[in-house]
Amino acid sequence: MPKFHVKDTFTVEGRPHFVLAGSVVEGEIRPGMFVRVPFNSSTALTARIDCIEFARRLGGHEDTCLCIRCTEPEELEIWRGLDIGDETFEVTTDGSD
Repeated sequence: MPKFHVKDTFTVEGRPHFVLAGSVVEGEIRPGMFVRVPFNSSTALTARIDCIEFARRLGGHEDTCLCIRCTEPEELEIWRGLDIGDETFEVTTDGSD
């Protein structure tokens, strides 16, 4: 199963995306797949990956960025409120939990 390690998260002004920046740990990740962010053993937030982009950091290192489209401002606020960072998440082809 593909896995993605999140180093950082951010939004880009004027774009309806919440961005998970980091690196692919295992497998292949493509747009249309789903990232699963668990809250506890029985509850998780699952979101479709809209597109994959790249962000260059100081020093030349490049992060893979999984972009999650948020159609409502409230969705962006929910994602911003999550404390995601230095965590590894499963990525699936199916959006069900």
